[in-house]
Amino acid sequence: QKVKIQEEFQDENMLLECCKLISEQVCKPERTLHRKLFAVERLDDRDAGFVDSMLFDICETAIHESFGRPLVVKIAQLEQLRSLVILATSNQHDFDDAVSQALMNIVRDARERAIFVASTFVRDNIETNKEFDHQSPGLAPPVKAAIQVLSLLQGLAETPARNHFAQYALNAASAVIVKHHSSAEDLWLIAQLLALREALPQSKNQPPGASPTSSASVQRRSLNWTAARGALAEFNAKNQSTTNKRKHQTSSSRFAIIRKKLSSFVQNGLPRLMETTGGARRTIHNELATVTKRFIHNAHLGLVSPLIEFLVQLKAECPADLDDLRDASPAQLAALKGAPFAQSSHLNKILDASLTQAQHALPTLESKLSTYITNQNTRSLLLKSVKQRSTKTVHEFKIAASALLAPDLFNHLRDCIDKLHSIFLDD
Repeated sequence: QKVKIQEEFQDENMLLECCKLISEQVCKPERTLHRKLFAVERLDDRDAGFVDSMLFDICETAIHESFGRPLVVKIAQLEQLRSLVILATSNQHDFDDAVSQALMNIVRDARERAIFVASTFVRDNIETNKEFDHQSPGLAPPVKAAIQVLSLLQGLAETPARNHFAQYALNAASAVIVKHHSSAEDLWLIAQLLALREALPQSKNQPPGASPTSSASVQRRSLNWTAARGALAEFNAKNQSTTNKRKHQTSSSRFAIIRKKLSSFVQNGLPRLMETTGGARRTIHNELATVTKRFIHNAHLGLVSPLIEFLVQLKAECPADLDDLRDASPAQLAALKGAPFAQSSHLNKILDASLTQAQHALPTLESKLSTYITNQNTRSLLLKSVKQRSTKTVHEFKIAASALLAPDLFNHLRDCIDKLHSIFLDD
């Protein structure tokens, strides 16, 4: 049987035929001989148990060790391993328990092999793939590779192993994207990180968009000895002090002091168990938050930089405890009104420059968002954040201009302020 299997069944497509042959032929002569010798149609319980044990040994040797394991070791493609697992698991109920057990052993080997093949794929296609165009829209090759390998592992690797591998693969892709292409367009980086976040495996009870520590994360436990070292140093210091004063103390008082110190050391001197959660979800979440914050800041600066520079200068000239010019004293306002940057002509130039800048920069920003971010809701959220910050800046400028200028001079600026403000209103 073993020789025939090794000669005829050399690939995964013949797996079921192999199992069928063994199910039909294994121990068939022995069963026939048993019936003829003892004139019975079926085995008794004792003999059936013995034959079942033989079957498990024979199937393990013939199907798993001689055929399945050598076949699995030769497979270097995740697609083939996945086909093998699907084939074995979907047909195991068609065979005897012994054959099904051998099939499940092959599945176990295939899943272990899949993690090895996937790790090699990550090393060759993600970790070492650092030279690629980071200006053109679309997913970068390392991101595509990470999504591809996780998709192939879906249903192939066991959930714990797949989650740990997802952490490894996505962290590798994130590191290549962020560390080696930090000068890339922020929106390009956001698009890559969003794609990686979407590729994270979800736990069974976790809805999409849940906490960044919910899945594909690892709970790390360690002992913190900081408090223990401090308590030991304090114990030694008190012990030295007690030794110096021992001749003036009775034995009962010395015992009470020692007991108190030991109790304090036991309470404060033991190491503390520290638990930290880390993983791909948290890493990508943090990177995405950093890049998004930077994008909003730069986009805001690109829309109303003259107003921002004026407000920064005004803040530097104001007293440290003055947050709102409407709360300034007459003396404080008088000092600010005399400054060159607070004159009506200067404020008018700032406002005109900001209006021109916003009218040109906002359509460019919207175009970039459409180019790099494919999801409409994500584009809307990013643009809304930039507009809200710009609206706040215009409002702060309006308050400052109202406080620094006479009413008639401020009224000349009001229409331009309202026009600038209207640019950032959502449609």
